Amino acid sequence: MIILAMASGAVAGFLSAQYKQDNLAKELDLNAYNNPSLIISDAKKVVVNQDLKVLEVYNSAQSSFVSIFKRLPENSKTKKLNYYDLNQSLATGFILSSDGWLVINAAQADLEKADFSEANLKSFLAITYDKKEYSFDQLVYDKSGPWIFAHLQSASNLPVRKLLDTRSLQMGQNLLLVSPKGAILPSFLVAKTWSELVRSSDQSAERLVLADVLSNDFKNSFIFNLAGELVALSDADKELILAGNLDLAWQRLMKDKASRAPYLGLYYLDLDRIKLSSNSVNYGALVYPNSKGLIFDPQSPASKTALKSGDIIIRLEGQELRGGFGLSEALASYKAGDTITLSYLRDGQDYEVDVKLGERK
Repeated sequence: MIILAMASGAVAGFLSAQYKQDNLAKELDLNAYNNPSLIISDAKKVVVNQDLKVLEVYNSAQSSFVSIFKRLPENSKTKKLNYYDLNQSLATGFILSSDGWLVINAAQADLEKADFSEANLKSFLAITYDKKEYSFDQLVYDKSGPWIFAHLQSASNLPVRKLLDTRSLQMGQNLLLVSPKGAILPSFLVAKTWSELVRSSDQSAERLVLADVLSNDFKNSFIFNLAGELVALSDADKELILAGNLDLAWQRLMKDKASRAPYLGLYYLDLDRIKLSSNSVNYGALVYPNSKGLIFDPQSPASKTALKSGDIIIRLEGQELRGGFGLSEALASYKAGDTITLSYLRDGQDYEVDVKLGERK
């Protein structure tokens, strides 16, 4: 079987020229430091070293990708040439563990059309960056994000990249987007925002905003910092999914051999993000109705508690909800079936309630 390799000879030249042209101002803008006396010695060397770092991240990222294909039929009786074009895979997986666990964006259209499912695993194979072939032996769907966890049979010593805790991201931090087809885009972080003011206890509302508008080439792509750590993944709509959310789902899978996403069903305002003029408490989750006027999902675990609108949940299992560690972030580290204790304030008095978490559907 012949593997048709992806052409990459022009990558180094493209990276160097593109990054110098588009990012020189970003790297050497002294006004950004608000320090007119700051002097960068040998600025040209700084830019060249930055180019080399981008190349290093790009190459290490490529080694973490796995191309997924429908198996070709055996043609031993014919002279037809069979091959897998590495630029035409059904989907791309990202290696999570040295023993063969991958994460795959479940929304990749070609994968859905090909019926990539546990019942049909023998019809698929994976090819790593060094062109080794693997069969799949496990598949786990996770409801906390648009991803599938899959395992490569008999894999070992695969390269692993760290998943970054998003709280350590800084504004202006340089990032590199790498698409499954090999396209690259150096960019930087300009904001962390929230999709909605009223949050759900069961969904992350935090969004990353980059300096560049993503083209369709960067659907289902991967975003790295210049240390080579995975920061986020983009979905089919080019929304950025935080790697920290993926890491929590991955840890649940490794701990419990299943990925049962927790479900509370409560709506709230994050007091870390807003200031209420009539309230002296500046952290926690203020129980608050959503756009439909609901503070709970009907028949949810939260709806069976004594919580009501205006209560402020300040701790989960004794841990304070502050400093970017809100209610939804805290809940994500638990699994369906766990019983948790919520500590809350009502009219200045402390209360506690125990809740058994459901499973997100």
